[in-house]
Amino acid sequence: MENKVNKERADDRIEFQKALGDGNKGVLLRLFDKTQLLLKEARYYGSDLNKWIDENVSHNLTSINIDCMMVKIKKKKLRIIESKYPNEELKKGQRDALKILAAAFKLINEVISRNPEKVGRHRGWEFKVYLARGKPPYERLEITDLSNSKPFELKTKQQVAGWLSFEEINGE
Repeated sequence: MENKVNKERADDRIEFQKALGDGNKGVLLRLFDKTQLLLKEARYYGSDLNKWIDENVSHNLTSINIDCMMVKIKKKKLRIIESKYPNEELKKGQRDALKILAAAFKLINEVISRNPEKVGRHRGWEFKVYLARGKPPYERLEITDLSNSKPFELKTKQQVAGWLSFEEINGE
């Protein structure tokens, strides 16, 4: 993955260099390189707050940037989705934090289903945490429900779009 990103960056730099012609190449190329580094940093941290936490707060804790939270009010469903490339590893702190959240959601779901009269406006809601593995253009996606570690596969772009739209998919 890292090599592919570096190659793409080098290709972009060469293309940028050609477009510059004989103008102020040095200054513009340094600006290009600085921009690429800033973009890489922004992708790594995900937010200015995450960067600030990394630079200013004890590292004896886990701070993760959750990729996606989806809510479908009409269906009373909330999903937290962590997205990874097919062979990308989930770091231990991130995995542990998501598993804790999944276990808490599982408990909440059980309380809601056993005591519908006591949960008021939360009656019927379902809360889930998923790990989604795939790569753009997302024509195939492996989904794992982190509350039970049960994976299922979405094999077409239509299935992926349907699941992300909260449609019922066989195997889920």
